[in-house]
Amino acid sequence: MARILPGAFLSILSGWAMSGATYAWDTPWLGLFAWVPAIVAQHAIWPRALQGVAMGLAWFSYLGINLVPKLMPEIGLWVWALPAAVGIVSAILEQQTVTRAQSDDYRSFWWQTAFAYTAVEMGRSFIPGVATWAAVGYSVIASPGWSLAASWIGIFGLSLGVWASNFALAHLLLIAYRRAPWHRSTGMAAVLVVAIAFGLLLVPSSAPPADRPTLRVAAIQPGFDLYEGEWNTRRLAGDDMSLSRDLMSLGFTYSREAVAQGARLIVWPEGFLRVIPQDHPEFKDKLENFARETGVTLAVGYAVETPAGRRNEVAMITPEADWLITGKAHPVPWAETGSVTRGQVASLALDGYRVGSMICFDADYTDTTRARAREGARLLAAPAHDWPAIGRARAVHLRARAAENRLPIVMADWMVGSAAVDARGRIIAHMPFYEKSPGVMIVDVPVGDGGVTPYANAGDIAGWLSICATIFFLLRSGRAQRRRPRPQTPS
Repeated sequence: MARILPGAFLSILSGWAMSGATYAWDTPWLGLFAWVPAIVAQHAIWPRALQGVAMGLAWFSYLGINLVPKLMPEIGLWVWALPAAVGIVSAILEQQTVTRAQSDDYRSFWWQTAFAYTAVEMGRSFIPGVATWAAVGYSVIASPGWSLAASWIGIFGLSLGVWASNFALAHLLLIAYRRAPWHRSTGMAAVLVVAIAFGLLLVPSSAPPADRPTLRVAAIQPGFDLYEGEWNTRRLAGDDMSLSRDLMSLGFTYSREAVAQGARLIVWPEGFLRVIPQDHPEFKDKLENFARETGVTLAVGYAVETPAGRRNEVAMITPEADWLITGKAHPVPWAETGSVTRGQVASLALDGYRVGSMICFDADYTDTTRARAREGARLLAAPAHDWPAIGRARAVHLRARAAENRLPIVMADWMVGSAAVDARGRIIAHMPFYEKSPGVMIVDVPVGDGGVTPYANAGDIAGWLSICATIFFLLRSGRAQRRRPRPQTPS
């Protein structure tokens, strides 16, 4: 018990610290060593029979603190199943980690484990609804240096760097406490990785060039949700036409305020209308007339269940009455029945700059923003519909998507956290993240340069590299065990 209690404390501490660094605090330095207490506890404190529990507790703490408060309003108590399952599986798989590290004399411990942890992040990104949530690379996105690195290696490259820093630093501490032997090559490599990881924190923040053109963009935020109060009663009654009329009138009220402040593009939230506006002359005509009379472009979100399936789309409506429709690429599995128009993409030229769009959950995946960048977009409009618990987390994801592709994004949400992020991944304007508030966010957004970053060209190569490296290490380890001579039994 004398070893279990401090070991458990350090494991839980790691989960709490990495969780805060990922979403709650702008502390990129913390993410680079937050996992170290759990690693050291596993290798130097926990009893041999319980060494796997160290990482099981760390993962349970990390996911429990990180995801449960955010998903509880939508999923309920079942959300605890994820951190519990991950914790149990991790405890089982990690039980032999110390033994394997010792059998290799700690020669490849820290970098093999960094690849393995990143491979797991990459692998779970293919699970519907998980995407890049809780990727530890988000912990460093607030750093200008790491944000710059994102344009080369993406979120999984950042995660690989974060895991490498944590395990390399833990390796050096284990060496200091004589829990691992010193090997010149691996030791110096660990020092170099830690130096680079922390060195990126010293890269200064740089402002966009003074001659960088800007677009004045507005995001309207009603400050309420259709799933509460009188609005929910009307929604359940099924009178979508009447509901959409009132919502469109509210949208016009906020949009006139934006027009008065010189906005050229006005973004409405996801699913703001409950009808397909271009299919109903009443809505089509009013939206076109507003765009023509004011000279602005509207990005209007709407979501409707049709006989063919759910249409969750954003329509960009120009003063010339052009309708440019983009369908949601990644519907939320537990909240949406699908997206029959996924793959439908359109963009427009606004003041000479290509403007594209995506919708809410698309920002949690890496492919949608990357595709818009390859298509030449210089700014993205992103209607969204989040609940207050994830308002800030969504902004963190936007920062990463913008930094990866050097592509600014403006998100309009229903209740909280409407935000604008520049091409360097910096939040340049936002509404309150945790407090419901109505209003119009007006921001002059420096447009992207229209170039394609190395990451946008290469994709998630860091994640694939981690998967390949992990498979290689597993095969090599299995071959080495088969070649190991068996102990002779007396005749």
